[in-house]
Amino acid sequence: WTYDPIGAVNNITLTGGTIYLAKLHIPRTLAVTKLYWWMSVAGVTPTAGQNFGGLYDSAGTRLVTADADATVTATAGLQTLTISSTTLTANTFVWAALVFNAGTVPTIQYGSGATGTTTACNVGLTAATFRFATNGTAQTTLPTTRTPASNSAALIAGPWMAVGP
Repeated sequence: WTYDPIGAVNNITLTGGTIYLAKLHIPRTLAVTKLYWWMSVAGVTPTAGQNFGGLYDSAGTRLVTADADATVTATAGLQTLTISSTTLTANTFVWAALVFNAGTVPTIQYGSGATGTTTACNVGLTAATFRFATNGTAQTTLPTTRTPASNSAALIAGPWMAVGP
């Protein structure tokens, strides 16, 4: 996970078409088939085929993506997206990614919203290794590659996200 879920004390309505990234450190080699995030308010009227969750490696190559249309309007709470089985290598990191397009995009849980938190979360990191970032606007999918050096510090300290078997 990105951090202990007890720290996800705020919520924010995402900006449609923006790719949100959350860095996940992988302590051991494992195969994952689930991507999780915490939604506090469901979206309304999703644009079909334009809502996705996925994973990117540290070089910016998309490892996996899955359609998230059904989760946009799901009941608030823990969201689970089934992804194709993907093996993640020990002592690396991946970015969990979300992009939503809807009449009203969902609201998700995240960490601190205090002024300066964005800087503190990414202190000492380059754009290519930010802990939380955005990378792309006006997106209708998760592209096959992105340039990590083009990451922008997210306006939020996190979304809470996790992977699992």
